[in-house]
Amino acid sequence: SFFKMAETPIPDFQHLINNAKYYRFFDIVGKRVFLCIYLWLYKWGSFPVCEYLQKVNPKLNGFHTRDKKDIKDGILPNKMDLTMLYKVIQNVCGLAEPNSNLWSSPKNPEEEGGLEHMLYLIMKDRNLLTHKPEKYHFLTEANIDECIKKLVNLYTKILQESASKACVDSSKLKNAVGKMKTELQEIRDRKEIKGLNEKEFVKLAREDLRTRRISQASTKVNFIIPHLRLESSAATTFPLTNLLEQKCDNDNSPNLIIIVGETGAGKSSICENLFQSWIMEQNSIEELSNYKLVIPLHCPDIVTRDWVALLQTDILPKTTSSCDSADFIKMLSKITILWIVDGWDEKTPEATGLLRNLLQVQALDHTFLVASKPEHCLSLTGKTFPKNNHIKVSICRFEEQDCEALVSFHLKDSSGKAMASETIKEFIMCINTFPDDVRKEFCNPLKLILAAKLWCKEPEKLQSASTLTQLYLLIKEMYIKSLCDRIMLDGLLTERETESKVDSWFNMFCKVSFNMVREYRRLHLSDKDLKYLECECNRLGLNSSKCLSTFLFYHTEGNSYGNFHFIHSTQQQFYASLHICY
Repeated sequence: SFFKMAETPIPDFQHLINNAKYYRFFDIVGKRVFLCIYLWLYKWGSFPVCEYLQKVNPKLNGFHTRDKKDIKDGILPNKMDLTMLYKVIQNVCGLAEPNSNLWSSPKNPEEEGGLEHMLYLIMKDRNLLTHKPEKYHFLTEANIDECIKKLVNLYTKILQESASKACVDSSKLKNAVGKMKTELQEIRDRKEIKGLNEKEFVKLAREDLRTRRISQASTKVNFIIPHLRLESSAATTFPLTNLLEQKCDNDNSPNLIIIVGETGAGKSSICENLFQSWIMEQNSIEELSNYKLVIPLHCPDIVTRDWVALLQTDILPKTTSSCDSADFIKMLSKITILWIVDGWDEKTPEATGLLRNLLQVQALDHTFLVASKPEHCLSLTGKTFPKNNHIKVSICRFEEQDCEALVSFHLKDSSGKAMASETIKEFIMCINTFPDDVRKEFCNPLKLILAAKLWCKEPEKLQSASTLTQLYLLIKEMYIKSLCDRIMLDGLLTERETESKVDSWFNMFCKVSFNMVREYRRLHLSDKDLKYLECECNRLGLNSSKCLSTFLFYHTEGNSYGNFHFIHSTQQQFYASLHICY
């Protein structure tokens, strides 16, 4: 690292600003230095670098999946980030092979002063910002000055060495070094927020969040949320609309709200309901108006502990591109934000670090709502996050009227219409005849929906299927039989042909489920996956609408945009597991 950490923490607000400046020393100035090196050392003129890169490194080894896509799309070097540009330089600028010891493990002073190792040193410190951002929480003004001094020295040597290799005119080298020093000092000296005001910032951020919601095909569903209960007061229940007005035992407003519930209890529905109410400005939850921004996070998707970088690259890209990094930090410190953190029980190590880093920034007037299974929420209230005012809220089991409303939404006949209320009441009565331990299981919303689907076709099997695995297995068999029967009604295939073709397509469906879990963890089918499954249907001579609608739920929003999606992540994971077994 370029400096020793400050022994005494400085004020939170100022160290956030210093942290943002430190980022810019690499991501802005460093990128321009690297871009200069690329322009000097790339010898193939107007031949597109992405095409040349794919010739010398056909598999694009060493590049992230997202970078490979950008390269195949022909991204320009000035659009690449620092890390990607570094890897491009390793491959196309006539330097040592990327796996050479000259980069990371030089063996003598001459190699230590080589261009490869100096570039590596820059990336080594930049990578620490992503993987260990907590090391940079308490930067003093002296730390920043020391960093600039070190970087000026290293950037200058890098430019000089590159200019020497490329036989660059001395005036160009002098100009590049001068610009680099000026940019570092300008970042160091900035004091005031420029550009966006608070109203403009919030407006842009809302648009970013709305765009992200559409791109992920989040759909408005019929939320039927049971009552909630404060765990510190077992007798007190309240509706979701009152969640954000709950207080801690000391009568303070909590900055951490933990929603606890078993699989299928409705945790994700609560998270989506809160975000949707805010983004659509529905005003159904009055306290949401107290927050300028509501930012949803999905723990399994988080791959960095650096919350600023996460916002800049993934969640609020247009907003952050419209203002300076330091301005961005200042703006976040001025506005109230509700962070909705779903899937804590599936958290990555980076998700733990990210939430800890956020909670430790006392200058932020933010509230965190975290959804978790009971057995996974201990880390939130134990040694990991001990200083925060928090409340723990559990999800109550459904009452009978809630069950009827939920089943009414999910139970459709062959034409897509909701089942008659008499049929639904008959199903609820059937559930009520079961022993207490079985009936209790079906108070879980997810199990209730699955049970209703099974009951419609094979009611005699329902009582023996009180676990999710049992329900999914029986429903899978029921779906396959139902699909075969529907296809055979066309009279084009024999029973054996139908079963063989349906089995082949189902294997492909399980493969898609597996890839979805492994790659992007969304419940809706992407256009690519949908096209693949439809093509498989065409190849096998099957009706794609019948196949897809048998296993997936179809939802159309008011703008006629529709998508096929799984009813729950556990359903997706069940079919994904079958791919491994087949």
